[in-house]
Amino acid sequence: MKKTTVIYLVSVCWLVLVGVLSFFTLKREKQRNPFPIEYDYRMKGMDSLRLSVPVPDGVYEVQILLGHRKKAGMTTVRAESRRLFLENEYTAEGEYKGYRFCIHKRTPQINEQERVRLKKREYNKLNWNHTLDLEFAGANPQVARVIIRPAKNDVPVLFLCGNSTVVDQDNEPWGSWGQMIPRFFNHQLCVANFAESGESANTFIAAKRWKKILTMIKPGDYVLIEFG
Repeated sequence: MKKTTVIYLVSVCWLVLVGVLSFFTLKREKQRNPFPIEYDYRMKGMDSLRLSVPVPDGVYEVQILLGHRKKAGMTTVRAESRRLFLENEYTAEGEYKGYRFCIHKRTPQINEQERVRLKKREYNKLNWNHTLDLEFAGANPQVARVIIRPAKNDVPVLFLCGNSTVVDQDNEPWGSWGQMIPRFFNHQLCVANFAESGESANTFIAAKRWKKILTMIKPGDYVLIEFG
């Protein structure tokens, strides 16, 4: 008999862009198994919402339903450290659109004895924490439902190794081509960005970033390397 497990939302916090706190209600769907994790949203006056869900390292398929029965929307979706997945997606009043994409989630832990040696500026990066993080932003974001489940084992992963031109930049207006690539793929490929500012090939290896990749890579995956 399967053991029933309930996963709670650890943290849902507002990222306030204009200094005014808005309100919404969230309902967790009742379910017997840990996955899929499913949330319903009802929002008003929203500027940006960040959703954080604790999950183990791995690749996750995210299904998102955008739209509102009474409002038009313009929604941008980012994940982890501002990795772009959907950009300015328009939904008319009463219109709903569904999207699927895959997110790579990781922590610095390699095994019981080893960890990736992070730089101080990485300590609070969402790319390395214990949660899968989603951000809904845009001129008038409208998100109706989010479903998270482990991706199929055969989904290929594109691992990115590089420096500041590739890294997921946490703060606007900075950005890199590495964090924009997911925008051009659906759930049939996952981008895992391991790049970090100031790295070279030898420091990337010395910090055990490459060793972490080796614990997660599988046949059929890809590695794209760029160092100046």
